[in-house]
Amino acid sequence: MPDTSVQALLFDMGGVVLEVDFHKVFEALAPFSALSTDQLLQRFTMDEPYRLHETGEISGGEYIAHLRTQ
Repeated sequence: MPDTSVQALLFDMGGVVLEVDFHKVFEALAPFSALSTDQLLQRFTMDEPYRLHETGEISGGEYIAHLRTQ
């Protein structure tokens, strides 16, 4: 039986390895929101808390708490 153990994990969705199409992201999220895709796109900003989360300076929970205030 071949060795199928994980050798490495790559968690990078921030444009270094993969480009994220935010329009597609918000199209997928819109059915779970009271807002339309366009409204979600208009409200989304890459603000300082976004940058801090992307660089690992704040946790996912801290970033979600920020989003709840928006």
